[in-house]
Amino acid sequence: MLRNPHGRADYTKEWIGDWADDSEQWTAKAKAELKYTPNDEVDGIFWMNNSDFLSQFKYVYVCRELTEKKGWYMKAIASGWKGSSYAGFPGKLRQVPQFKLTIHAPCSGYISLTQMDDSGSSFKGKNFVGWMVSREQGKVMPKLNKRNLITKAGISDLKILSSEIEFDEKVSYPYSFTIICGSLKAGPAGEGNFELKVYTRDAKMKLEKLNHNE
Repeated sequence: MLRNPHGRADYTKEWIGDWADDSEQWTAKAKAELKYTPNDEVDGIFWMNNSDFLSQFKYVYVCRELTEKKGWYMKAIASGWKGSSYAGFPGKLRQVPQFKLTIHAPCSGYISLTQMDDSGSSFKGKNFVGWMVSREQGKVMPKLNKRNLITKAGISDLKILSSEIEFDEKVSYPYSFTIICGSLKAGPAGEGNFELKVYTRDAKMKLEKLNHNE
């Protein structure tokens, strides 16, 4: 069963294919097994079969409530790939925007990189981008050291590139990690603005720029 939260108005439509509210598939047995009573109201609630769902929807997003009420704390920094900072990724890392994240105890986290420029799409960004987190004691990372790498989000043109992360007990806390955010293409073609957000269970965490002022 699906629900369109914007579908409770006369100017919107619900699904009208198989298993729609007026579909002949709704036998008495189906209604009983699924505990659903189709109706003619525009309530935004409807059913679809798997094949129709896969053909109609290209992306599926699962939303999480990362709020202080749920025990999460957030830090954000706006930045961009401009001038020397659009060096390509993973190319000349010393020139790619890097950030110092200080955590005071092992905890779970969530990192989100959002492309801020208008791309004409709600899902696709202007550039192919990526980010990674490494144990560098909060220093600028001159080159990739796979042994220090904690996690990374693969190169993608998604508008919002995010992933979970675990700040484990392999270091002594408080500890400063390094976050690298890069645009794939070097030069003007890789220019763009972005916002980095970090969510953790650490109320005292700090997020700072390391190597750029854009």
